[in-house]
Amino acid sequence: RPDGTLLAWRLTPMRTGPLPFLIDWGTAQHPTETLPIAQLRSVEVVHPEPDVIRAALDALGADMRVRPGERFEIVAEVGRSDGTTFTLR
Repeated sequence: RPDGTLLAWRLTPMRTGPLPFLIDWGTAQHPTETLPIAQLRSVEVVHPEPDVIRAALDALGADMRVRPGERFEIVAEVGRSDGTTFTLR
């Protein structure tokens, strides 16, 4: 970080597509601990083969909405305490 604090983490192997990967922050401070407060209100995966993605997410125990679409997207809705809402694609 700009203040000289070292952030270190381990990742599970990353694959192409919408399947999540896991981050182990170990003893490092999680970077969200110093960010302004925002609430993740929803996350969904859009994919041409939603059943394949749903099966993989279920195997991981990930509670995430999946819907069919022409191309892969992750859509997230984030809200701030002042009521402002953003949709990220």
